[in-house]
Amino acid sequence: MAIKSTYTANKVVDDNLTGTYLTLFSDDPKVDGSGTELLVTRQALSFIPAVNGEAKNDTQINYADVPTGTITHWAIYDADVDGNLIYFGKFGSPIIFNESGGQLTIEINDITIKEE
Repeated sequence: MAIKSTYTANKVVDDNLTGTYLTLFSDDPKVDGSGTELLVTRQALSFIPAVNGEAKNDTQINYADVPTGTITHWAIYDADVDGNLIYFGKFGSPIIFNESGGQLTIEINDITIKEE
């Protein structure tokens, strides 16, 4: 079995994160993207260059008009509409909106992508 070099891990992360968009889910997106994506506008992402196969978002991401409900996961796609699921993860704890029109801010370094 082959093992990736650090260079390759960094390149995989950097290449996969170029031109990507963040969206929110009310459940696990699953590897096929079949979870429940919230009706929010996907936000463009940018990341610091990967180091040791790991990259973090380098800008704050703001969502306005978040619908009522619970947000449990985030996902990264290669397009602002439709597209391909690239990576996904779970928030540390569910984020609950009791009223429509809420705002959510994802801070710098809140999204971490790691390639082993």
